[in-house]
Amino acid sequence: MTKHKSLIVGLVALIALLWVYYGAFITNADHISFAPYGDGYKNYYTLAYYLKYDSGTHFSGMNYPYGENVIYTDNQPLTAWLLKPVTKLFPRLLNNVQLIIVCLLMLGHLLAYYITYKILLRLNLPSMFAAMLGVLIIMLSPQLVRLNGHFSLGYTFFIPLLIWWLIRLIDTKYNPKYLLYIFLLLSAGIFVHPYYFAMSAMFMLSFCMVMAWRSIGLQNKAITFSPIVSIIGSFILFKAYILFTDPITDRPSSPWGFVMSRSTVADILLHPGSIIYQTINSLLPKAKIVFHGEGAAYIGMAGILACAFYLLYILVPPLRRKLQNWGIPSITVSLFIAAIPVLLFAMAFPFSINERCEGWLVYVPSTIKQFRAAGRFSWIFYYVMALCTAVFVYRLYSNIHRKPIAVGVLIAMLALWLVDIHTVNTETQQNITKYSAGNNELRDGNDVMAQLSAKGYPIDSFQAILPIPFFLNGSEKLYIETPLAFKHMSLSNVTGLPIAGGQMSRTSISQSLKLANLMSGPLTYKETVTDFSDPRPLLMYVHNAQFTEAEAALINKGKLLYEKGDNKYYLLSLRAFDDSIIATKKYLQHQYDKLIQHNGYASFDTLDNCIVKNFNNQKVPYTAFGGGALFKAKEQIWLYTDTLPNATNNTEYEASLWLYTDKRTASYPVIYLGQSDTAGNEVVKMEVYPNRSTNTHGNWVRVSIPFTLQNKNNKICISAYGEFATYDELVIRPTSTEVVIPSENGFMYNNYPIY
Repeated sequence: MTKHKSLIVGLVALIALLWVYYGAFITNADHISFAPYGDGYKNYYTLAYYLKYDSGTHFSGMNYPYGENVIYTDNQPLTAWLLKPVTKLFPRLLNNVQLIIVCLLMLGHLLAYYITYKILLRLNLPSMFAAMLGVLIIMLSPQLVRLNGHFSLGYTFFIPLLIWWLIRLIDTKYNPKYLLYIFLLLSAGIFVHPYYFAMSAMFMLSFCMVMAWRSIGLQNKAITFSPIVSIIGSFILFKAYILFTDPITDRPSSPWGFVMSRSTVADILLHPGSIIYQTINSLLPKAKIVFHGEGAAYIGMAGILACAFYLLYILVPPLRRKLQNWGIPSITVSLFIAAIPVLLFAMAFPFSINERCEGWLVYVPSTIKQFRAAGRFSWIFYYVMALCTAVFVYRLYSNIHRKPIAVGVLIAMLALWLVDIHTVNTETQQNITKYSAGNNELRDGNDVMAQLSAKGYPIDSFQAILPIPFFLNGSEKLYIETPLAFKHMSLSNVTGLPIAGGQMSRTSISQSLKLANLMSGPLTYKETVTDFSDPRPLLMYVHNAQFTEAEAALINKGKLLYEKGDNKYYLLSLRAFDDSIIATKKYLQHQYDKLIQHNGYASFDTLDNCIVKNFNNQKVPYTAFGGGALFKAKEQIWLYTDTLPNATNNTEYEASLWLYTDKRTASYPVIYLGQSDTAGNEVVKMEVYPNRSTNTHGNWVRVSIPFTLQNKNNKICISAYGEFATYDELVIRPTSTEVVIPSENGFMYNNYPIY
C-alpha cells in the first residue's frame, strides 16, 4: 500500500474511532456543558465571556472589580486572541463556543495522528504499520480525557510535534530552522497553557544531555545543547509579556498539590479498568494501589512489554549486542532515556518518598512549584513510550522468521493495545456523560433579563453579580467553593455582568482577601466596596443552599425581584455592606465606665472568665494588632492547654485567633480544638480550616471556633499545624461576654479591630 493510501486509511480509522466514542459529544456540543461541577464549565465560560465582552490581555468576567490577566484564566489566551477577530466578522459563532472548542480538540487529534505517522516512517516502519500504530497511539493518549474539562490541555499534537522537530533537528545536523520551529511551538504552547512549555523544556534539556553523552565522535558536542536557545527565547517572550501586562506582585509562590497531583507507578503501568489491574485486585484485594487522576499516563499492556524490553536493551550490554541486528533506531533509545528524568519529576521524586522529603519542597524555586500538577509531565513519557512500543512491535514481528508465529505475535500485541483503548475510552466516555448537564444558558439568561426588565430593572441597572453561595478560589490561600458556581457563570456569560467572586489560577492574594471581605461580619471594614467605582447596585443571584451567617444577612438586606424554582434574584445596594464599627465605638464610649478591667482585657462581667493571649513578647516582622505574634516554620504548636477560668457547665464559647497570609506556603495551618475530661479522655475534637474564612484585615484572616464547654472541669486543647504559620490575638470567651482589648491603634472588640 502506498504511503498516501496508508495515511488516508489510518485517518479514516481514527475518525471512525473518535466518532464511536465521542460522536455524541461532538454533535451535541452546543447543547451540553462538560463537567459543570468542576473546571469544565469555567474553562468554557472564561473563553466565551472574553470573546463576547473583553479584548487584549484583560479578562473582566470574574474577580470583580479587579478582573484578571487572561493568562491566569485558563481560557487558552492564544486561542482567544485568534478567535476574537473571527467572532467579530461572524458574531453568530459566539453562541457556538463549546462546539468550537470540541472541534479544535478533534482537529488536534487528526494533526497528532499525521505527525505521529511521519515519526514512525522516520523510525523505519512501513507505511501500513505507521498508519495502523499511529491511530493506536493517539487513541490511548492520556490527553483525550481532557475533553471532560481541561480543554487547553487536550491538544494531542503538541508533544508529537516537538518530538518530530527534535528528530529533524538531529537528522539535519542542527539546522537552525528547526530551532526556530521549536521556539515558535514553545511560544504558542505557553500561551495556550504554560504546562506545554514546562514539560517540553524539561524534556528538551534532558534530551540535550543524552545526545551529548551518546554523540560519540562528534567534534563539537556543545551543538547538542543548541535547543536551549529555543527554550530561553520562549521564556524571555513570556516574561516580557508578564512584565508589560501584569502589574500584580502578590501571586501565590507555593501552590498546593505538587506531591498530591503526581503520577504513581500505577498511573503509568495500570488503569482502573485494565485487565492487569482487575487481575491484581482480584488476587490481592488488599494491595495498596494508588491512582492520581492528574498523573494518569497509562502506556498499555503492549507498552509495558516494550518498556521492559528497552530497559533490558539499555542496561544489559550482552543483550544489546545480541540484538544489534534487530534494527532498533538509535534515536528511540535516546528519546527513551531522556523521558525517564521527566517521568521522575512527574512522580515528584524525591519529594514523594516520605513526609520528610516532602518538606524539602520549601527550598524548591517558586517557578518550578508553580507547576503543581506534576503528574501531567508524565505525558512526555507516554508519547515517547508509545513510539518505542510501535518500533518494538514492528521489530518483534519482522525478526520472528516463522511467519505464522510472527503474525500471531503481532495480532496478540495489537489486540492488547485495542483492549486498552476500548477500556480507557469507554471510561472517559462514561465520565463525560456522568458529569455533563444540559446547557440552556441562553434561554434561561434571556428569561431572567426579561423578568428583571419587566420589574423595571433592565440588566444595565446593575454593575455586577454577587453569587450566593459565594465562591472564591485561585489564590491558594482561600478555597471558598460551591458546586453551584457554574450557574452564576452561566448568568454572567449571557448578561455580560461580571462576578464579584472568582475561580481562576494564581489570583492576587490581596485581591482575594478583599473580595472575601464582602462576606464578612458587621464588625469588619469592607475595603472592597471602596474599590467599586460604580454606584449601581449588585444583582445578587441566590440559589437555595445552606448559607453562612454573612450570606443570610445579605439576603435579608436585599430586595427580591424575581424568583423561579431554587433561583432568586435580588437587588443589593452597596449600603448593605456598611459596617457597624462607628456604632460600636459610640456604644463602648457610652458604656466605658461600666467596663471591668481583667488580666489583659476588659468586659462587663465581674468574673475573669476569658483567655487572651496577644503574643506581644514574640517578635516577628509582621503582627496583626500588637507588638508581637507567634511564628512557627513547621511543627505542631499548642496554643492553649488548660481548663477555662470561672467556667460553668454547658456554656457556649467562641475561640478566635488571627492568622497571617504567608505567600511561602499554600493555604493556612489547620486549627484543632479538643476537650478532655478529668480522666484525660478526649470527648470532643474539632478541626477548622481557615481557608474558608471571610473575616479579613489586611493580610490577616480571623478564625472562629464556636464550641460548648460540656463540663467546667474539661481541659481545652487548641493546637495548630502548618508551614510558615504566624498566629496572633487568641481569645477564648463565653459568647455572652463582650471582650475589649487595647491595641496600638485602637482596641479589639470580641477580637475584631475597631479603629
